[in-house]
Amino acid sequence: KQWYQRRVAITAGGSSIPFSPHSRTPSTMLALTTLLVQLACASSVKYIINVKTADLTDSGTDSDIYIKIKGTNGQSVWASVLAEDGRNDFDSRTVDDFIRNAADVGEIACITMETGGSDAFLFDWVSVYSHTHSTNRYFYNTGNTWLSRDSDEGHRSVELCEQGQTKYYISMQTSTRSDAGSDNIYLKMRITGDQGQTITGFVDKIDYDEFEKGRYDTFAFRSLKDVGVVNCLELFAYGSDAWHFDFVTVQPDNGKAAIFMNTSGRYMSYDSGEGLSYMKMCN
Repeated sequence: KQWYQRRVAITAGGSSIPFSPHSRTPSTMLALTTLLVQLACASSVKYIINVKTADLTDSGTDSDIYIKIKGTNGQSVWASVLAEDGRNDFDSRTVDDFIRNAADVGEIACITMETGGSDAFLFDWVSVYSHTHSTNRYFYNTGNTWLSRDSDEGHRSVELCEQGQTKYYISMQTSTRSDAGSDNIYLKMRITGDQGQTITGFVDKIDYDEFEKGRYDTFAFRSLKDVGVVNCLELFAYGSDAWHFDFVTVQPDNGKAAIFMNTSGRYMSYDSGEGLSYMKMCN
């Protein structure tokens, strides 16, 4: 019955103070407040978040966008709304960066992206790291999931988990035909090997004109699954400006390159009157 009269020690940051109901002096309360602030800060880490908005028509949004970060230890935390004062975030084909403080979830494994409005949003990928776990994790919107609270336009949220930790270099040779180049082919790829499959984001570089006639372009994709020996490549075109290529090379950072030739000679395009929206090549 007298437990409330006992003195306890409150510790944070290597410091401690004795505290009891009879020791609530101004100096003691100030010290207690300082220690509690230190304790809260000790469990909070800084997250660096990058979001790439896709380049398809109307991909950008004015709605509030939120992110939940989940760690390998099973804990998860909602970061505050992804928005910066005085900045127009989430325009098409842009990368927006955000810094947020939140609880430490350990190694980052998954994220959930959620919208607060009905202005539909399509993002390509999100990358996240913290100052305690500095490896940048990439999460690709492999299903092209649109976010919107209007169910006719998209989904309220989508969860994405890291596919793996392998980096792939994908190179492609656009042919020299007069109309071979494309300004909006919006290409994605699925890589298949003897140990599974992995899917890229859009094959795209900010402020760079890829897929020009006769050009050899190389793109890097991180945080993909190690599929082992690459034996098949699938191409998906979401744009209607037809593109013609000679070959595509897939090079994992820990394995041999695989070359896939366009033996059919077909163009790629989302417009079926101009080419194929899907092509599969195997060795």
